[in-house]
Amino acid sequence: MNKADSILKRIENILWSIEVKGDFLKAREKYMEVLGEIKELPESEEKFKLMSFCMMRIANVENALGNIEDAEEFAREALKYATKSGEKVSQGRVLLVLSSILNTKQKFEEALTYVQKAKLLFKESYKEVPEFDAIQGYGWALLLEGSILLNMGKIQKAEGAAKEALKVLEGINNIPGIINAYEVLARVYDRAGRLEEKRRTEEEIKRLKENLDGG
Repeated sequence: MNKADSILKRIENILWSIEVKGDFLKAREKYMEVLGEIKELPESEEKFKLMSFCMMRIANVENALGNIEDAEEFAREALKYATKSGEKVSQGRVLLVLSSILNTKQKFEEALTYVQKAKLLFKESYKEVPEFDAIQGYGWALLLEGSILLNMGKIQKAEGAAKEALKVLEGINNIPGIINAYEVLARVYDRAGRLEEKRRTEEEIKRLKENLDGG
């Protein structure tokens, strides 16, 4: 295993063993250590991808800790490196993180612009190399688009995005994504006063979560 592969494994390990469990302070500390090592690597596309991935994770952690300005700064830096790497899926993922942060900051128009760029990148990537990551990215981009549109009061458009996301994510059996799509739809139905549809959607969310937990 070369140095870059080893670093990638370490980032993924921090993600799944620390960040996902909610220990954000420890995750940030570990990511910053790894980032220092990446900076010492010779310039290459591989280095740019690692810089982007690590900075994106730091942006997520900072966002979770409520450090929104720091999160945005790291996300914008991550985007620079993702663009340098030339990898469309990487660029799309960073754009989603940045869009999510801007959504939190209630900069909805800017957030929507970034999420639409991400959708285009995932579509282009899939045309070139039809892989799971590109389809999943497109589905999650639609989910975020639905949430942003709902925050903007564009209920009909939000419903359309959520339903399209549901179709895409059902196609690859991405259960967490499917649950998320139904959650956006439940919010849409709530805002629109369509209470029976909201009730049925919430029942489906409950069923899916029970199956996911093995219950």
